[in-house]
This record gives sequence, C-alpha cells and structure tokens, in this order.
Amino acid sequence: MAAAAFEHAAAALTAGDVALGRKLADEYAALGDSDEPLDVIQRLILSAWSAKLASETRRAQHDIGEAVRIAESDFLVDVFVRSGPQVVGLVAQLSTRARDSRLRCSDAHEKHGHLRVDRSSPSP
Repeated sequence: MAAAAFEHAAAALTAGDVALGRKLADEYAALGDSDEPLDVIQRLILSAWSAKLASETRRAQHDIGEAVRIAESDFLVDVFVRSGPQVVGLVAQLSTRARDSRLRCSDAHEKHGHLRVDRSSPSP
C-alpha cells in the first residue's frame, strides 16, 4: 500500500502537478510514521521534489540533502535512481553546490595566504 502511494505521488510530480503531488505525498506520509530509513528518505524525496517544482529552492535543497545524508549511512542509493531523473537532478545539483562551496572556500583561503589542501581526492 505504501509503495503504491509513493508511486502515485511520484507520478503526479512527474506530470508537474504540484498540488496533487503534495496531496498524495501528504497521504503517503500519513500512512505510517515509520522511522525506517527508506520510508523517511521517500518522504523527503517527495517533499524536495514538490518544493523544487514550486520554486522553493532552499526547501528542496534541504530536504534532498537530508535524504542523501540518511541514505549514505544505510547505503540506500537505488531509491534516488528509481525515483527518476528529476530526483537524480536534485541530487546532482546538491553535489554541484557542495563542490562550488569547497572551491569558494579554497579561493578565499588562497587570497589570504593560507595553504590550500584538497582532501576530496585520494592521495597517490
């Protein structure tokens, strides 16, 4: 039942119907207050997706970031891929923003004479 509710909400959001997508996402969330990581991640995905479609960029970034954080600790990657290209795009934007933020910090450190150490890539 919950899986079908998630799919219905995702279908509405895929079609660009934010109002219906949010209504179905709320219904999905009301089906259970499960603290299981997959359920929490799916609720956050629907929230981020609907926020993105409603041009609520900050909320979309926050919710998809929280979903990724939870997924990382439980090795749940496929839920994002199965949710479709719009969700994968949200994750990609999150990665791009994080990289850009690291670059801005590096540039600021270089301007002030600090040694820049990039720890994002493995040492040879």
